[in-house]
Amino acid sequence: MKKKNICIIGLGYVGLPLFFELKKKSFNVVGFDNDNLKISYLKKKYINVKKKVFSSLNEIKKCNVYIICVPTPLNKFLEPDTSFIKSAIKTIISVIEKGDLIIFESTCYPGCTKEMIINEIEKKKEFKFKKDFFVSYSPERIDPANKKFKITDIPKVIGSECKKSLKLTDDIYKKIFKETHILHKFEEAELSKLIENVFRQINIGLMNEMAMMCKKLEINIWNAIKASSTKPFGFMSFYPGPGTGGHCIPLDPNYLSWKARSKNFFSRYIDLSNKLNQEMPNYIIKRAGNLLKKKKKVFNKSKILVIGLSYKKNVSDYRESPSLKIFQKLLSKVKKIEFHDDFVKNIKIKKNNKIKIFKSMNLTKKNISSFDLVIVLTDHSYINWTILSKNSKNIFDTRFVCKNNYLNVEFL
Repeated sequence: MKKKNICIIGLGYVGLPLFFELKKKSFNVVGFDNDNLKISYLKKKYINVKKKVFSSLNEIKKCNVYIICVPTPLNKFLEPDTSFIKSAIKTIISVIEKGDLIIFESTCYPGCTKEMIINEIEKKKEFKFKKDFFVSYSPERIDPANKKFKITDIPKVIGSECKKSLKLTDDIYKKIFKETHILHKFEEAELSKLIENVFRQINIGLMNEMAMMCKKLEINIWNAIKASSTKPFGFMSFYPGPGTGGHCIPLDPNYLSWKARSKNFFSRYIDLSNKLNQEMPNYIIKRAGNLLKKKKKVFNKSKILVIGLSYKKNVSDYRESPSLKIFQKLLSKVKKIEFHDDFVKNIKIKKNNKIKIFKSMNLTKKNISSFDLVIVLTDHSYINWTILSKNSKNIFDTRFVCKNNYLNVEFL
């Protein structure tokens, strides 16, 4: 291949970091996104990329490597929504030339690369895979806010049934990532990402069920997990919480179970863990109501402060966040509800056919003490949990961060 001119299609949480890593290594790289507002925002925020991010097809015609980093959400039936992939392929088909390389990074079901990329290009352009164009699948493995493992530290899986596709992709990624791992089947690479998040979803679901059981048995599950984690082999720590959220764990297992159902196979583990984790917001609300009742408080006349709306600590992302679901459910159940989250300054919620804006409340001692109950849902590192514990009337801690043996704290 001549000099590589790379286009990142989709400038979200996956595409944008990859764009900057390629730029650091002096690759000629541009970014493309259909969202004009996003492009305008990026041009204002990052002065050095002003002439490198576009929403116009004319600007990417000179590229010969296209990296697809678009979202792959689920529809209301919990089936893969492939509309973003279709849009990306439509864009590529309009500009692709013979000899070009396509790297698919979006999470998808096994078989998606062949069905939606290779077959479409062969049909619409009458190009032949392995001869006229080249394709590899390389799943993103980003963990937002993880300071221990940066994007370049995580081994890069690359899968293709074409040797040239593998070599072209490896030539790019081995200059960015510390290690690459080659697979010779698309489906194996696609499945590898799904296995990672099915594993997490199932084990979090297991710990959530254990937490519910331990409540009945009057055992502190957090101390038990800490003790179990001292075993140097055969055990990996997972923790209970208000449910699973974000762009991966609640979604990815459904891609796999959907594909399996098409072959008349039904995954009981995936379905059960999904159900357990989806039920956690209701369980949290029920526990909160019981706690208030013990304190002689009427639930629908109580004031509740929620700590954290993002799906995990130290990020601003609240997609699929169980914390947000709990907040929304409590709106119609209690007298007053507020939230605090420095990463999520405000949210818009539809209530009684009207859009209401909620703003993050400052964690002053006066504010904290004005609520009947504080529910800790996201354990951001910046929060002083001692001050919160000392000034709260009652705390329901779903993350085991208020550990100083205060009598006003109840743990999940």
